[in-house]
Amino acid sequence: MKAVIVLVAVASLHCFVAQGLPEPVSSCKHNGQTYEIGEIIPYDSCNICKCGVYGIMCTLMACPDNSGRCYVNGKWYESGTSVPKADGCNTCLCQNGQLTICTKMACIHI
Repeated sequence: MKAVIVLVAVASLHCFVAQGLPEPVSSCKHNGQTYEIGEIIPYDSCNICKCGVYGIMCTLMACPDNSGRCYVNGKWYESGTSVPKADGCNTCLCQNGQLTICTKMACIHI
């Protein structure tokens, strides 16, 4: 069984290298918004997306039934409530288990 896993991993790596890397990007676009490299992109209550050099990268975990709530940074938020973003000055709205309508203010930390 281990040999099969190793062979699959090597074959996958070989295909990836043969095809080459995608072109690097300077920012990512999702749902009409632009995100800078390293910025977290709202997705759902149990997966995280991030803008990376080669585009948007997301985790793909199965989500438990959350009854419309949003799970962010280890805390649950009820649908219809404001959720603070990691930058400390912007917020998103929790709606039916997803973060939507986010503010995009410049943050000035003193």
